Amino acid sequence: MDQEMTIKLETAERRRRGNSCCTSYTAIFARRNSLQINDTERRVIRMIEEDASPSCWRCGCVTGYPDSMFTQADQELLARYGLERRFEI
Repeated sequence: MDQEMTIKLETAERRRRGNSCCTSYTAIFARRNSLQINDTERRVIRMIEEDASPSCWRCGCVTGYPDSMFTQADQELLARYGLERRFEI
């Protein structure tokens, strides 16, 4: 791989407060050696690097999209937040 691929990782996290439960969604643009990602997110990056045929990959609560699948909105988010900066979606 000549140029390291940028991956958009979207994570759903469920939180309980008393009897109610809510789900929050975050995203981060990352690369294989990013420090700001967890093991599940790292696993999704490996899946994408090994098999670039589906349009997205999922592992548990994390969905990953390779840069070849970025929309115009994704490109704008990457320009706004950059690499390794988690943001709410």
